[in-house]
Amino acid sequence: SMASYFFSWNPKDSDIKKHHIEKAINKLRQGEKYEESWGCSFSYEKINIGDIFYLYKSGSSGKINKGIIGYGFIVEKLGKHLHWKEEKKQNGEYQNKVKLFFSDLFLEPVITYEELKSLLGKKPVLQGGARSCEENTSFILQQIFFKKKCALEKENELSKVYI
Repeated sequence: SMASYFFSWNPKDSDIKKHHIEKAINKLRQGEKYEESWGCSFSYEKINIGDIFYLYKSGSSGKINKGIIGYGFIVEKLGKHLHWKEEKKQNGEYQNKVKLFFSDLFLEPVITYEELKSLLGKKPVLQGGARSCEENTSFILQQIFFKKKCALEKENELSKVYI
């Protein structure tokens, strides 16, 4: 069966910038495909193509709303690449990468940090790529994500009607 993993994105500390994610969201809303190569610090050997991922928006500052902002499938294992951080690159540090195919993506968390915490029963440490996610947790996350997404879309529909 398919395994599930958490990948994380820190808007303040990533080679993938906020405007990049916004563009990606627009692409998806227009029915286009969005794939992205992503650093994978853990579980690289165990990952299989077709495994599910959840994208966790992280950040230390209180201003950042942490939580799950997207999900999709791992479509390719890209092997070792030089690290994107200049100082790490200078030291010759490498990082495994995978290609993520996004089924859905939002800028603000669909599943909040608090919800995740109560679901996982502990403080989630989700920094880095490919931290393993239990099968039953993954199933619940998918259901919550879908329900909330539908609610968000209804809200948007309603606000359009009033405009």
